[in-house]
Amino acid sequence: MALFKRIFSALLNPRANLDKVPHSYDQDDPENGYEAPAGGRGGIKPRDILLNFPLMTGAIIVLALFLLVLFGPVWAPQNPYITGQHIVPHYDFDLDEYIDPPLSPSAEFPLGTNQFGSDLLSMLMHGARNTLIACAFITMTRLIIGTFLGGLAGWRPGSLADRVVMGAIGVITSVPLLVSSMILIYALDIRRGLPVFIAALSVIGWTEIAQYIRSEFLVLREAPYIEGARSVGLRGGGVAVRHILPNVLPQLLIITFLEMGAVLMLLGELGFVGVYIGGGTQAVLKLDIGQNVTGTMIDVPEWGAMLAEGFRWLRSRPFVVFPSAIAFFVSVLGFTSLGEGLRRLIERYSVNTAFLLRKEMLLVIAGLTAATVFIINNTGPAPWITKVAEAFNGELAYEHTLTLSEMEGRRVGQLGGDMAAAYIAEKFEAYGVNPGWEHNEYIYQIETKMVEPISQPYLALVDADDNVIETYQHQVDFGFVIEGHGGSGDMRFPLTFIGFSPDTTFTWVTFKGLDLRDRIVVLVQDNAPSNFATEALIRGARGVLWVTGDYRDDVTSQYQSADPDKDYLLEPGMPIYRIRPHILDTILAQDGLTV
Repeated sequence: MALFKRIFSALLNPRANLDKVPHSYDQDDPENGYEAPAGGRGGIKPRDILLNFPLMTGAIIVLALFLLVLFGPVWAPQNPYITGQHIVPHYDFDLDEYIDPPLSPSAEFPLGTNQFGSDLLSMLMHGARNTLIACAFITMTRLIIGTFLGGLAGWRPGSLADRVVMGAIGVITSVPLLVSSMILIYALDIRRGLPVFIAALSVIGWTEIAQYIRSEFLVLREAPYIEGARSVGLRGGGVAVRHILPNVLPQLLIITFLEMGAVLMLLGELGFVGVYIGGGTQAVLKLDIGQNVTGTMIDVPEWGAMLAEGFRWLRSRPFVVFPSAIAFFVSVLGFTSLGEGLRRLIERYSVNTAFLLRKEMLLVIAGLTAATVFIINNTGPAPWITKVAEAFNGELAYEHTLTLSEMEGRRVGQLGGDMAAAYIAEKFEAYGVNPGWEHNEYIYQIETKMVEPISQPYLALVDADDNVIETYQHQVDFGFVIEGHGGSGDMRFPLTFIGFSPDTTFTWVTFKGLDLRDRIVVLVQDNAPSNFATEALIRGARGVLWVTGDYRDDVTSQYQSADPDKDYLLEPGMPIYRIRPHILDTILAQDGLTV
């Protein structure tokens, strides 16, 4: 039970464990019972570093992560910021299967794709920069806040500042870190991206660092050399900065890496519960006629976002979640191991970190700041989209449009269509566009059945004397259906609207005796059973009007019969149209009715 309690506590409060971090006053203080270990006063030898397994493991992993931050976007096969949906769901007749992302790992996609067809390897490599930079900024802010407030409280114990700091620590730590992080992120608006995460996770994550620094200041302020500094005229904060802060720098170095591991763990947990940088954008993908899929698209490639997107596929497509999960695991292991290795090194040897306070460090800080500014300015979709916009040539695009417009008859199977396909493939190759999944050519030949109307489909509303009240435009207001018994015909009949109560269990017995002979039936999509058109035909209906959404894509005519699991143009047939809601409003208005 104790083990499970510790695990549960760590999940709710993913904080760095600073209990094992050595104290500065523990190093060679015989009066308090501390002595440096044998050989500890000597210089550090290469074998002491090479045989320090946690230090070497952590250093290798952290170095690899650093290179990934710098060069990951360059090495990535694709750019997820500007790459659209890479895989269009379709039936592959060669493989005799329906190709629908997520796609399993393959030669083209070593780690597979997500449900939108985006390359997981590319997202992982681009996401390393976003996730690790966020982690570094959060850790740096926590260290600054924790060191300042902890030092302020420890330098003046019992003062108002000490009581305020310790009170704030008590309030913050009373709420689980995971819960308080989610509350703050949503309160600050998750859609604002990285700054919100830095602010939220820094405001509530500095407490352990402040407690540790306070304990250091409480002991070191009583050391003899502090009295000596005061005797030569140093006062207040000058003593703390010049004599206490250098003594805690080795410990701060350890805390930095331990804290980065804790921040990464928190980012991973937040991603698992669906809280990640940017929050994503709701999107609806039209996969086939009448079939839509709603999902959240990642705005910024980031490991937490990939984890949030992938864990839903854990059972059916586990490869979607593994890359981000393993990335978090390896990164946390690397930073934690490096911190543990430094702890062992500092415990055994006297490590001089005074160089961190030298003037030369200003040049290092300036370099790191410049690199950070460069990375931030080149992180996120805006820089990439800006480059694409600047590279767009309107005149060249107009020339392409003119060239394609001169190719008459661009429907499937016509000469103009073949010419247009060849022209587009040529330009794709010139621009370096990826030809597509498991295909080395831009033109993918498939066998399918195409339907072409003998004459232009027509839909009009007429009165009792056959006077046309209103006509409607094909592919704009309505479109024909060829699934099932959808077919052709010339019909003029009265309309019958059939609605279904949402709380009624549908059975065919319910409609026993329903007479639809010589009627055109009006049905509302998602209200009527999807196969009710067949039932209407059996009961004598001469046509069906399905009321769909109010977008033009919702009434696109079906010209292709591609799914071998569906039946098309069954006999006997009748006209089945999809219509937009405003047509139904016009029809009902003739009798003073509304939907």
